Amino acid sequence: MEAGYKLKIEKLIEENTARLNDKDKEIIEYKNQREGYDAFMSEKSNMEARIKQLIEEVAEEKKNKIFLVTEKEREKIHATEKLRKDMLVQIKKTKANLLALNDEQLKTTTRLTILQNH
Repeated sequence: MEAGYKLKIEKLIEENTARLNDKDKEIIEYKNQREGYDAFMSEKSNMEARIKQLIEEVAEEKKNKIFLVTEKEREKIHATEKLRKDMLVQIKKTKANLLALNDEQLKTTTRLTILQNH
């Protein structure tokens, strides 16, 4: 009987050794999966930080663009007003010159008429 017990014990030892080897393989596999998961989470955190940074950059660019467009519109309005004022001044000068020319023509015509009547 002792030989039978020894065989059973050896068989149990072999089975337990095989189970331990299988469990060691599972542990190694889980560790590899864990490392992959950790790497993924680290990359995810990096990507989320980059996305946040890009969103902030886009918001800043949008703010700058709005400012530049507003500034260009303000410059356009200012240039239009300046042009309008300059044109009014030029029109007034031209009107004054035409009126002065008209007065001179009237004086000349009046002199001719007076000379012709005498």
